[in-house]
Amino acid sequence: MAESKPRPSDDVSITSALRLRAANIRRSVEADPSLRLPATCYIGGAAWGCVFYVGAYEAMWDCFGKERLQTMSFLGDSAGALLALGMALSRPPSALDELYTTLATKGAARGVVGRMSTYHQEAMEALLFRSNDDDDDDDAETGGDALDSLNESGRFGCGVTTASFASCGEHHFVTSFASLQVLFDSLHGSMHIPFYCAFDVHRPCIARVGGRRVVDGAYAMAGSSFPFPRDTLSVYVAPGPAVDVACDPALSPKECLYPFTGARFHEVRRLGYEAMLRWAEGAIAQSTEQQSSAAAGGGVLCVASAEEGKTAAAATTALATIPKVGPNGEQLWAPDWPMLYAFWPLRMAEELVWWIQAGRQKATAVAKRHPMGVVSLVLAFALQLRRTRWVQDFVARGRGGFKTRGRKTALAVVVLLTVWGRWGTGFGRGTVRGSLGAWVGSHARTIGWQGQKAEEEEA
Repeated sequence: MAESKPRPSDDVSITSALRLRAANIRRSVEADPSLRLPATCYIGGAAWGCVFYVGAYEAMWDCFGKERLQTMSFLGDSAGALLALGMALSRPPSALDELYTTLATKGAARGVVGRMSTYHQEAMEALLFRSNDDDDDDDAETGGDALDSLNESGRFGCGVTTASFASCGEHHFVTSFASLQVLFDSLHGSMHIPFYCAFDVHRPCIARVGGRRVVDGAYAMAGSSFPFPRDTLSVYVAPGPAVDVACDPALSPKECLYPFTGARFHEVRRLGYEAMLRWAEGAIAQSTEQQSSAAAGGGVLCVASAEEGKTAAAATTALATIPKVGPNGEQLWAPDWPMLYAFWPLRMAEELVWWIQAGRQKATAVAKRHPMGVVSLVLAFALQLRRTRWVQDFVARGRGGFKTRGRKTALAVVVLLTVWGRWGTGFGRGTVRGSLGAWVGSHARTIGWQGQKAEEEEA
């Protein structure tokens, strides 16, 4: 019997005590309109460990509300980019919760290696194309509406890592999308791990952005990549010197390769909720202590008077979050160079396999459309090859290890079965197959007879 997927209604992990803490934070924020959220929120990568971000986003929604969250921009790498898309579109936490549990159930049942891009595509379509029942809005939103909203607001960006010969290990945020296909390709590229994710030989751009090969954006992410290094809330599944909201205990990379279901799903989701509550409580406490300053903040929240506007916000940027770069420009958020350089040759190997499969599929398609042409080509090539001197010498002297009649006959049978299995469905009936079989059989007997004669002469 299949395991039942956890539903948002099965909310046993986020207790009433946690909800009460979130309600107290909400009242504190509403009582002081001078509190402002940071300019951006960065969601790191974690594959299936992104359930931690689902819990963190639910806490943000409960603590600050939808309207305040709409003043933030959301950036992400890898799986974090997918969730950042939902956050930038103001999807409710229940939608992200439902999305994760649905895909996790499929992943647990069907497997994940080589199928991840399929799950990614389903998730993107679910976030971009929603029905009237998804929230309280009257009108349904189409993919085009969501794309227009992202481009007009500029509130979403997904990171990619270049993996080409000319530029390897460069991190870029893609923030403008000319079409839905560009958005899909950018997100696929941001989450692409060679051979772990699937690739479509009919669309070789699925792991390319701007014509360049890319891999998972999280591996080249650095402090200097943030558009606002001192005014960004960073959320990640492991602690770090530049991480504001971290999972404790940290999730291991091995653990994140497989879906979280059942009790583990609820546990990690609760860890995300609690971590965000701790950050919010600490930020409000620091902000309350510094109310006498003209523009001061603590943690991620900071005070900015309405009169000073953007000037005050810029003046308090250094106090808004943990800086992502040091005072001398050092990277407090450093790239994962060992993993990045390990992925580069894998990405090259994947590219080779990619084009081999594409060529094989194209050849198969041609064979099905023009079966007689393929038969003629194979026969002409075989007969021409038969006349060459080195092939005759090979057959006569039995070089290459095929010295006995049995081995040569077996080789001919293998060749016949291979050709028959690859293009047999494209051939005509009766005459063509019979002629080909007779020709290969005769050729096999000839090879065996000549090999035996050569051995007798040598003896």
